[in-house]
Amino acid sequence: MTNDNLSKSHDDAWNDFINGHDEELSSIENSRAAKKFERKAQRADAKVRRDEEKRIRTEEKFAVSDFDKSVFGKSQSNPRGFSSSWLDVDEASNHFQPPQFEESPIPRSTVIGALLFIIGIVGVFVSLFFLSFNGFVGMLSFIVLLVGLAILLSVRSPRAAGNSNGSSHTNFPDRAQI
Repeated sequence: MTNDNLSKSHDDAWNDFINGHDEELSSIENSRAAKKFERKAQRADAKVRRDEEKRIRTEEKFAVSDFDKSVFGKSQSNPRGFSSSWLDVDEASNHFQPPQFEESPIPRSTVIGALLFIIGIVGVFVSLFFLSFNGFVGMLSFIVLLVGLAILLSVRSPRAAGNSNGSSHTNFPDRAQI
């Protein structure tokens, strides 16, 4: 059997199937679901056509080459000009000096609060794993944990303290304010 005979026999078999099931296929074709699907497919095709036409219309409107450079700005020698790049500048005009932060030691109250908090957490875990120490050690470590947490929450950051002039900005040595 050659491919032509195979395709003819396949087509014949398909035609026989269609002829044999003509009633079922026509009822399926005339069903509500088929009509709903057809309407939905037509709407989707129409939307695709509209989107394509819209894309073509917007592409045809303008191009940058249609305008003079003066349309985009009066003087092209400013930082926002596009006639030259900042990378082309021979000498960079970089006058920015970042603020120099002074390294301040961590306050003692913060260290004490953190240590009490960590000791409290360790004590709670010890009391959970060793049931013989559960009562006294658990209560004591929970109190230590709460005291450490209270100290940590009550310690104010030196940045949040404010300045002597009443502003909330922190003055750095080079007078930069944050």
